[in-house]
Amino acid sequence: IQIGLSAALPQQQLQDPEVNHHHHQQQQQKQKQAQNPKADQQQQQQEGQQQQQHQPGARRGEQAPAIDCSCFLANAAVHGDMYSWHVDADPEEFPVPSPWTDSYGTYCNREPGKPLFVSLLLYLDAEWPLHHDAETLFLDSITDTGVFVRPKQYRAVLLDQDIAHRLSTPSAAAGQPRYSLVWKLVMFPKQPGGRCSIAKPEWGRPTYFGSAAHVERAVRDVASTGTAAASRKRPAVDNGGH
Repeated sequence: IQIGLSAALPQQQLQDPEVNHHHHQQQQQKQKQAQNPKADQQQQQQEGQQQQQHQPGARRGEQAPAIDCSCFLANAAVHGDMYSWHVDADPEEFPVPSPWTDSYGTYCNREPGKPLFVSLLLYLDAEWPLHHDAETLFLDSITDTGVFVRPKQYRAVLLDQDIAHRLSTPSAAAGQPRYSLVWKLVMFPKQPGGRCSIAKPEWGRPTYFGSAAHVERAVRDVASTGTAAASRKRPAVDNGGH
């Protein structure tokens, strides 16, 4: 369950008298607009001016933001919920044109010199026994392998937003929701051409899995082969008598 604003009314809310009354008013307004299109244009202009005055951050003569993107989510997963594999964001799939692509273009996450999309997941439950399940699963789609992370109070998980992941459903034995918070973040390079990363050197060597493990192994093999070839080509030095 994601706590936030919905773009559509659930079906059960349509039974509410206030919602039905509002829906009836909208139908009457549409009929009047069809009969008098000029009055409709004037009304839309007045409503747009009023909305601009009431929206925070809107200045005189400036267009107020059309979309409010929240970077913070609260989750309360319960037994019986269904969760699908997804990515939080992928700059390679952003629409063109858009304010973001106009400024940074279309690129692959982790590309040098580009902003990095990162999510921070924080588990909240003081106790969550093993048989309650509700782990977070991470998938490498190339090899169909992955890892999972167990919920633990105040355990923080940093992840690139373009990695596929999902929540496993809490077991019936849990008897309560599993709570977590998620921050959707963007890291910007400090220097032009710099690379952003969630793996700091002081945290130790990363543990690779899936296709990343194959790539890392190939890089090490190429490096060792190149070192061996260079040592064989190095001329021998005879210091005798000199």
